Order: sequence, then C-alpha cells, then structure tokens
Amino acid sequence: MSFKNLSNENHVVDIIDNLYKNEKQSFVLNKMDTKERILDLKNNFNWYDISLKIKGNNSFEKRYAGRVETGEHSKSDPFMERGVRLISVVNYKATLSLKVFL
Repeated sequence: MSFKNLSNENHVVDIIDNLYKNEKQSFVLNKMDTKERILDLKNNFNWYDISLKIKGNNSFEKRYAGRVETGEHSKSDPFMERGVRLISVVNYKATLSLKVFL
C-alpha cells in the first residue's frame, strides 16, 4: 500500500485488520511524505478486509476488502467457507494497489 500525506501536518496512520486477525500496523506519515506498507496476506489466501484510520481524526475511516490476484489457483475467502472447501481457478494476474492521500 502506498500512502502520501498532502497536508502540512504529520499524521499517525492505523491499518486495522477487520476480519483475519493480523496485528494492527501504526506508523507516522510526516507532512508531504510518502510511505509504503506491505500486508502479509498469505495466511488468508490473499484476502483482505482492512480499515485505515488517522489518530485524532474520528471522522476519517476508509475500508477496503477483496482479494489480491496472483495468477495462481486460489481459494475462496476463509470466512465464507464455514466448513465447506471451495476452490476457484484464476486465469489472470493483478495486484493490490491502494493509494491513499491524506
């Protein structure tokens, strides 16, 4: 994920996993700075459900959910399975690219 702070203030950004129990990531994004963060999605078969929050700004929250396509055989969302294994085949390649401007 790529973050760019277009404001004249430093911000603390929280990346919160809403479903898959990965630890919250927090980092400082200095004014007019750009940073990248990697999400480890291997344990949830490249599925993600995250929220981005800015500390001190309770009105800001962006939520993203989906799956990163790799071109490999894939599995259904682990939280949709509920005991039933479903496997789908993906024949194309894509990547997760989120650009967040603050």
